[in-house]
Amino acid sequence: MKEENRKYAEEAYEIVNDAAHKIGSRLPGSEGESKFHDYMGEKLKAIGINPVKEEFAVSPRSGIGGLGYAGWAGFIISLGAYLALAIPQLWIPLGVFAFLAVFWLIFACFFYKTWFDMFFPQKISQNSYGILEPEDGNVEYNIILSGHTDTSWCWRHSEHAYKYKDKPIIGIIATYGKVGFGAVCFFAMAIATMFMCVIAIGQVFDASWAQALLMTKFYQVFKTIMYLLPAVAAIGCWFVIIRVSRFHTKLLSTSRKTPTSCPRTAELSTST
Repeated sequence: MKEENRKYAEEAYEIVNDAAHKIGSRLPGSEGESKFHDYMGEKLKAIGINPVKEEFAVSPRSGIGGLGYAGWAGFIISLGAYLALAIPQLWIPLGVFAFLAVFWLIFACFFYKTWFDMFFPQKISQNSYGILEPEDGNVEYNIILSGHTDTSWCWRHSEHAYKYKDKPIIGIIATYGKVGFGAVCFFAMAIATMFMCVIAIGQVFDASWAQALLMTKFYQVFKTIMYLLPAVAAIGCWFVIIRVSRFHTKLLSTSRKTPTSCPRTAELSTST
């Protein structure tokens, strides 16, 4: 590193270090995020930039922050399946619930669509920006620097990634094994439930294809599997529930020195 650049590197490190250890968790709309905006506002003022804040509404748990809800949905579907095995008509509402859970998970959590935001609690987040004009007032081009003031949701299994950093194979298994198993269980249970829902609808309308399907060996084997699958799926979905960050976030807010506080801790915060 060139010596003339060292002071800038030290300043950048100080910002990241303060964000991680003095301010800590900064989930969207949280007090920590607001504190970091104030912190970066003072940094902007120090170099002659007047910070401007813009507030906007967010639904932190409508997207990736709500992955724990998918675990709960799978857990509920798994328990309800045993009731539906005794009362086949229950497959219909259970299948509709499974479809909605999968639809929400795919589009809200994976594609970040905001269609479901209205169903989740909202909080107020904000953007901070500042403009540094040339001394002569002539602008030939714009340079935009931007970053996140908020931190991403962290999963509890991030602890294992750090704990086994010198044993990558064990680290991968410890980090993703249970949650990966839970994800497979959720989708397997949801798809199986929607399949049973379709059959139940066919039975309600006395469809010939449904009656024929009930007599096949495939259906008999599938129904036998359905006595075991919900129990396994419930365990897997419970892994998802207990591994999601909503519990770990509370831990991070009281332990500022946790090395895995957030994967986006190193991101800076302002647009100039």
